[in-house]
Formats: sequence, structure tokens, C-alpha cells
Amino acid sequence: MQFTFEQIFIAMLLTLFAGFSTAIGSIIAFFSRKDDLRVLSLGLGFSA
Repeated sequence: MQFTFEQIFIAMLLTLFAGFSTAIGSIIAFFSRKDDLRVLSLGLGFSA
């Protein structure tokens, strides 16, 4: 089975996007105020 450069490139971009959204979500959840449940749930949703 042969993979083209375009297929590998798209797979790498999707992997990077998933990693960045996890990092952004965890940063939001970590630095949010604990009493603001909307922001906390948004951050945890991105990091999941």
C-alpha cells in the first residue's frame, strides 16, 4: 500500500491540530477561575 505525500501531510496536520487543541484547552482549564464553570467546561472540552 502506497501513501502519497499529500496523505501523509494531511495526517500530520490533523495530528498537530489535535495536539494544539488539547494544549489550548488544558491551558484554559488550568488558568481559569475555579468558580467560572463555563470557562472551565470549555477548556476541559477542548482538552478532552
